[in-house]
Amino acid sequence: MELRYAGMNYEDALRHYADMVTRICMVHCGNEEDAKDCFQNVFIKLFRSWITFENEAHLKAWLIKVTLNECNDWYRKSWNHKVVLMDDISPYIHGEDTQEEDQVLPYLMQLSYKYRQALYCFYYEDMKISEIAEQLHLSENTVKSHLTRGRKELEKCMRKSEKFQTDLSEVKHDNRKEGVIS
Repeated sequence: MELRYAGMNYEDALRHYADMVTRICMVHCGNEEDAKDCFQNVFIKLFRSWITFENEAHLKAWLIKVTLNECNDWYRKSWNHKVVLMDDISPYIHGEDTQEEDQVLPYLMQLSYKYRQALYCFYYEDMKISEIAEQLHLSENTVKSHLTRGRKELEKCMRKSEKFQTDLSEVKHDNRKEGVIS
């Protein structure tokens, strides 16, 4: 196969980005079967694409965008609005995540889709507000609003739980640095 995936062949690109795409799919879909469907669709689109990627950053950005769009398409289907069991997704959220992030994930999954999506991209994929806005086809101000409201909702969920004992200040991001008002 031709090397048009930032110096990688298709199989190498699949191996290199499988974990990232799987994590995004699991967080957005919430169950393994639907996440596998989205995952498969993303890599089918990569295989069928005629894009030649300039570098790994271009390939990664394209995969994130296609994965988010695929998950959005899945979410828009009315029959997919179902309860998410945390046992389904916990094995897929691993790698660079810290223990605090693992504690926050069940609460993140309780948020509405738009807040969950913005917070996930910001904290788990380390995307900038401008990148999130571009990927989700939203204005930067809308992303800032989703982050601010999502943080407030996340804090409410976490405060309701008696099990959660971590200081919430560790979870919050310095909003002033990003220009977000809480």
